[in-house]
Amino acid sequence: MAVLSLEYEPCIGIHLPEPRPGRTAIRWYPTRSPYERVRVRAYTCHCAPMIYELCQIGGQRFIRRARKNGSIPILEETFRGSALRAQLLWDCLLAGNAR
Repeated sequence: MAVLSLEYEPCIGIHLPEPRPGRTAIRWYPTRSPYERVRVRAYTCHCAPMIYELCQIGGQRFIRRARKNGSIPILEETFRGSALRAQLLWDCLLAGNAR
């Protein structure tokens, strides 16, 4: 019988690469409302100091990021638009071409 060791648990989330030179700067806005019902479609690993989420509300998508200022989380988001436009920005973020 195999024994599962809990000493080492690998991190299996998406990790962003180092930003590339000449990357596109993403414009971030304060989150509209923390009480909106948001569907998270994809996200980066929670082990990083900044977490990114590809979100959807109704027919609109956007990227949200969460970072901590001490113990207070700061939420910001990108424009809200079409699924295609948000997916293209998400892909650029994951490739290191935007930040």
